[in-house]
Amino acid sequence: MRCAPTLKPPPGLRYRAFLAAYAGVITLAELLVWQYFRKRAKADPAYMDHPEERRGEGAVFDADLWVHAVSIGEFTSAAPLIRLALDAGYRVRTTHATPAGRGAFASDLNPIADLADTQILLGNSMREMFFYLSPANAVVVGGGFTEKGAHNVIEPLSLGKPVITGPYTWTIEFPAVEAEAAGVLTVVPNPRDLSVAVHTAMTSGGPAAVAFHAANQGASARILEAIAPLLEPMV
Repeated sequence: MRCAPTLKPPPGLRYRAFLAAYAGVITLAELLVWQYFRKRAKADPAYMDHPEERRGEGAVFDADLWVHAVSIGEFTSAAPLIRLALDAGYRVRTTHATPAGRGAFASDLNPIADLADTQILLGNSMREMFFYLSPANAVVVGGGFTEKGAHNVIEPLSLGKPVITGPYTWTIEFPAVEAEAAGVLTVVPNPRDLSVAVHTAMTSGGPAAVAFHAANQGASARILEAIAPLLEPMV
């Protein structure tokens, strides 16, 4: 004797009300987000270029790998993976949420001068962070002395440079925890102690930073190896 399958009862009124309220909140939040984008675009019209990329919409495109790099920092981090994928013959599509991200994709590194006799270098340009960081003995990353949190430390660490920042590192928990444990990231509680920390990093932090960099190389190759079986076979 066969028993008829037991069907789940339809969602109750409370559950349906929750879903309706959730949908309403999401719709309202989206309206507020787009209002913010339009406000930003008044000062920077390029901010509203390619709005479909922000929505995850747009025309269908042919690609084996889709990389959404929100802004310049994300694109810089993804660039080695993109180059490896292109060299392997994969078709790569990148989308971005800011003009800086699109600018990073469109521009190339442009070395500007010999720094042999330079004591102070002021930079205000796009895609040249690695150029500025390369000659440094140690790097102070801003933002860490405010509650908004420290800026990206991946770039100087990827060059084998010891890094110093303030106590607010919640924005860079990875790789800050690992880097601090390895002795290549110094978290300074008070700005008054910054000069001492910089001197220490410049005189003795180099070998540890180089070793940390060497131990963490190859991430892009490992990522491509992991996702390769999921990509469309190359024609």
